[in-house]
Amino acid sequence: MEAIFKDFDFYSARNAEHVYFHENASLIFTESFASTYGLTDLREQYIAAVTAESAKHVSNPAYLDTPELQSLDRARDNVFYLIAHVAEAYLSYAFKTEDTEAANLIVYLMSPYRKAAAMSYLEETAVLADFYSKLLSDEYAEALATLHLSEAAAEGKRLNDEFNELYKKRSAEVLGRTVSATMKELRTATDTAFKALADAVNALYLVYATITKDETKAAELKAVIDGVNALIVQLRQVIQQRGGNANELPDSTPVTPDTDDSSSSTEEDDMPEEL
Repeated sequence: MEAIFKDFDFYSARNAEHVYFHENASLIFTESFASTYGLTDLREQYIAAVTAESAKHVSNPAYLDTPELQSLDRARDNVFYLIAHVAEAYLSYAFKTEDTEAANLIVYLMSPYRKAAAMSYLEETAVLADFYSKLLSDEYAEALATLHLSEAAAEGKRLNDEFNELYKKRSAEVLGRTVSATMKELRTATDTAFKALADAVNALYLVYATITKDETKAAELKAVIDGVNALIVQLRQVIQQRGGNANELPDSTPVTPDTDDSSSSTEEDDMPEEL
């Protein structure tokens, strides 16, 4: 008898794999399908659980590190190094006394900030903000002009300020997606909601296929069952291919789909949490 493999153990799925499966499975249980078969409440509970789990997964701090942030970080690092290297070059090789004096002043100022570019985003932002507040003060204006670094100093401050604004914006976005429950709790809630919906679909198929013998509705339900089971088979293959444990499926397993294990992740934060 056709049935969704609701007893498949999702424990061995990594977080990214778990989210990927349920996001795709939820698309199969369409709003119109749920409405037709009186499954709206169960579907909404499942969708809410999937959404919460996905939000928690995406709220991982790694998602703060966007290409735009990385680009701004490189740009501000480059300007900082430019100022440092130019000042050091003048200090080592300048033949004019005023150039040497100006370089010495700036090199001395930069000394406590030399490792700024190797710091975390927040630390570097704070350190550079302090550095540029001093460098762009009247005390260093003449030295910057002498070494032709006035524009570079202003650009360095602008880039650091821009980075800070973007970082705060990204942090607020991530905070808005963050939920209080742990990933393990959210995975459990998603699996529970999925099994409740699967139970209902399986029961309806049994009714229409064997009792009322409504071929049209039985076919619609079978299509949903086969679609979800194909995703389960695919997930099971992904888990097995990386050496994970996956429980056996019933003999009614549908034809194995081509496996695309691009959803798998090797990141440590994608590993399932300890039970």
